[in-house]
Amino acid sequence: MGRIFINGDEAFDLGNIKSIDTTPFSGGFGGCYVNTHLLTGNEYVFNPDRETTELINPKITKGFGEDRHAMFFIKTLVGEWEKYLESKESQKE
Repeated sequence: MGRIFINGDEAFDLGNIKSIDTTPFSGGFGGCYVNTHLLTGNEYVFNPDRETTELINPKITKGFGEDRHAMFFIKTLVGEWEKYLESKESQKE
């Protein structure tokens, strides 16, 4: 099981996820932000693909105009996260 999950133009380090929650858009017309809280953050890392240094924030926020799209994203991310954790546990045994 790979540690990096790529969704569109974003990559998530599954070993660095602390928790996932949502925040509704203001205005009450539906939609929400999915907040992925990380174990570490506010650190600079070297990206070998771009040959630049990038700042990793302790939270990744992704907005969805419809709640069902947010729920699909959460289910996908949590599913990959669970597979990663199971893989990590099986390697310990």
